[in-house]
This record gives sequence, C-alpha cells and structure tokens, in this order.
Amino acid sequence: MFSKDLIKKISLQVRKLEVNKNVDKALIKKGYFYLQAGIDHVNDYCGSGSYLQAIQTMIYPEKLEVSRNLDNILWKEFTELQQKHDAIPVSYFDELIQNKNISCGKKKHILFRFFPERYYELEDNYLPKMEKIREEEIDAFCTIWKDKHIDLTPYDKETIAIRKKIYNSVILDAFGTLGFEKRNTKGGLIVIHKKINEQIAFIIEPVGMARQGITSLDWHVYLGSTDKKIKDKWYWFIPGLGSKSFASGLYGGFKNARELEMCLRGKAEIYKTQIPEIEKVILEDENEHPP
Repeated sequence: MFSKDLIKKISLQVRKLEVNKNVDKALIKKGYFYLQAGIDHVNDYCGSGSYLQAIQTMIYPEKLEVSRNLDNILWKEFTELQQKHDAIPVSYFDELIQNKNISCGKKKHILFRFFPERYYELEDNYLPKMEKIREEEIDAFCTIWKDKHIDLTPYDKETIAIRKKIYNSVILDAFGTLGFEKRNTKGGLIVIHKKINEQIAFIIEPVGMARQGITSLDWHVYLGSTDKKIKDKWYWFIPGLGSKSFASGLYGGFKNARELEMCLRGKAEIYKTQIPEIEKVILEDENEHPP
C-alpha cells in the first residue's frame, strides 16, 4: 500500500519548516492567543529568534544534537564555577540567554539550576499573564465543559471515567468539521477516522486517559484502511501527525475538564492545517502511480 518513496515524501512534508510555521499562523489568526503569548514569551525570555529556533530544533536532528552538546558543556562548566565560587557571575547569564544554539527549554533548565532567583523572577512575570490568556481562550472556544471546573489530576476510577466522558463528548464535535467520523470504541474511548480515498484513512486512537500520572493527550495517529475490520497500521505519525509546530506542545496538557476540552479543540485546529498537506502528498503519489 505504501512505498518507501511515499513514506519518505510524507515524512519530509510534515517536517517542513513552513508547514509547521503555517500551523501556528493559522491558529493565531483564528484567535488562539495563548499560542501567541507563548511565542512572545519564548522570544522575550530566551532571546530574539527563540521561537524559530525551537521549531528548527524539533525539525532538524543536527540542530538538536548541537543544542544537547552545548547544554552538557555549559552544565559541566557552571557546575565547576559554582564549586569554586558562591555565585556564578551575571555575565554568564547574559551569555546563556543570547546563545542562539541552545533551545529555550534547555536554557530554562540551566536557569532553574544555576540562576534560581532570575528563573523565578522571569516565571513570576510570565505565568499570571499566560493563565489569564488561557482562561480567556477557554471562554472563547469551549462550548461543553467551560463552566465545569472538574479536577482531572487524581488517579482513581471516578476521575478516569470523567476523563473518558469529557473526551468522548468533545472529540467528534471538535474533529467532525474536519471530516472525521466515529470508527469504533476502544477502552471506552471513541476512535475516529477520516477517509483520504477509497482505501486510505487517517485514524486517531486515544490512549492514556486511564494511565496513572498521565494528564496529557496521548494518542496513536496513523494511516490505515477505510475498512474497519482491517487493523493494519500502514504508517505511524510520531508524534501525533508528526507536528513540529509550537502549538503542538501547548495544546497537549490538561489539569481540569476545561483544559481537556481546550486541548482537543486546539489539536483539531492543528490538524485542520496539517492534514491537507499530507493528503496532497498521498493524492499526488496516487496520480503518479495509478493502480
């Protein structure tokens, strides 16, 4: 069903820088201002251009390797400095922030360990603003659970049942406009699919709603048969749909019912932009290699 050449084309398409930047642009244009605030924060916190660097680090393995190596070098250097002195000179903080080869996530990790006062100062300025914008976004986009402040962090039968109920009540509403339909139910959760052609379908199979410590959207996304009886998974997207957009990281975690609905709606918007890119590759290949 899938040639190695087609798999390579799909992989390259979902990893394109412009494709992933367009995902973020589309969400911001739609009014997802939590995403815009997150991008602004990364650029303010970790230096100009950090948003772009964050995406490039996810897309290009060589950039990720450079970031990891520099992180290890600086960690060792700062540890030795701390052993020799009570405090690391402020100049090192400025050099760290301005270093464009280290990802913002790793910069935060180093700040937390070696510059705790600066770390908490930056976080204290950032978190209240983000929480306010997050709440405003939930009020704007959530329609089913926005008035339900239900804590989903406990790991017990009751909470797991509520997680599943919320997921099932939102998934078709959020993804239905993209052409997704119910495929079946697995573990008490709705599995959805979207037909690309007569043989191939996108399939989203949720997992993790009943796992201890998991408060993030965790699902398998793959290409399979439109025939529900055929269980073969022809091509896996890791992570979900291979998205390297900044939005993919923001709309993934939840602590309550409102946030879970928001995550599902955010993911639907991500897929709305990215799925046509993958469909285009598959349909072009179909035209080049007719049955």
